[in-house]
This record gives sequence, structure tokens and C-alpha cells, in this order.
Amino acid sequence: LSLVKGGAMTADTSLRPTITDIRSNFIYFHHVKHLLARLERMYEYKCSSDEPDHLMLVGESGVGKSALLEKYVAKHPPIQHEEFT
Repeated sequence: LSLVKGGAMTADTSLRPTITDIRSNFIYFHHVKHLLARLERMYEYKCSSDEPDHLMLVGESGVGKSALLEKYVAKHPPIQHEEFT
């Protein structure tokens, strides 16, 4: 973004490829690794007598909640059961 006369903000289009490149990368911070490990444990837990665990992801807009879930879904696509349709 850049300022123009009068204080208005305008987008600097020369930065768009860089911004797109940055947003297309997924960074595995410690807390992200922890959440992915927790999701993996929940996925692997197959005790038929218990209710499955639930996990709620909360956070400010733009911090990567949807990206994290997209990574999880890519690794574990939905399972279709004909008898449960």
C-alpha cells in the first residue's frame, strides 16, 4: 500500500506477485504443528464405544484457520459410507 495526496491508500500492484507467493506458502510454526498433531491423534482414535473428540479452532481473521483445515482435509479426505447416507 502507498499513500497518495490527501492520505488515501492505494494498492501497489508491483507487490502482488510477492504477496501471492507469500500467501501460497504454509508455515509450520510450533503451534501449527501442535494442532496438526492433535487433529492426527483425533483421526487415529477409533474407539467405537466413545463419542469422537471435537476441536474448535478460533482466532482472528487471516491467521490461517482455514489453511490449517485445508491441509488436514487434503491428507484425510471424507470417507463415504453407503450405509450411512
